[in-house]
Amino acid sequence: MQEGRERFTARGVSGACLRVLETGNVDAGDPVEIVSRPDHGVTVGLLFRATTTQRRRLPEIAPAVAHLPLEDQPKLAAGIAARPSAQLSSRTRRDRRRRLLARGRRGRPQAIAASSPPVSRSRSA
Repeated sequence: MQEGRERFTARGVSGACLRVLETGNVDAGDPVEIVSRPDHGVTVGLLFRATTTQRRRLPEIAPAVAHLPLEDQPKLAAGIAARPSAQLSSRTRRDRRRRLLARGRRGRPQAIAASSPPVSRSRSA
């Protein structure tokens, strides 16, 4: 089992993550029912990478902490708090840059720095 875990971690993927409500057999073609899906937008993949190989991404999982097991919440919250809040992930910066570029292409007014007329200075002799 350890070898499989190391391979998944090295690739940055978690494998299947499901909660077992009752034991039994599951066969190919059996229906799967999604009972609930949180709207925080944090994926299992992001959570896995942020807690294993890409710890710099911990702030990105902040919206999901309340949905995680109670015993994991304090450690994750402390890890998130230890990261500088001003430090945005490269993904967040890239998404912000795309949004700004998209606004410019839609013809919305963009701020233009006003230039002041040159100031003439006379020298006193």
